[in-house]
Amino acid sequence: MLTNNKAKLHFQELIFLNIS
Repeated sequence: MLTNNKAKLHFQELIFLNIS
């Protein structure tokens, strides 16, 4: 579960960078 949460955060970061 912890790993999944980390992956989710990483994914959101990538999307955020893509939008910027």
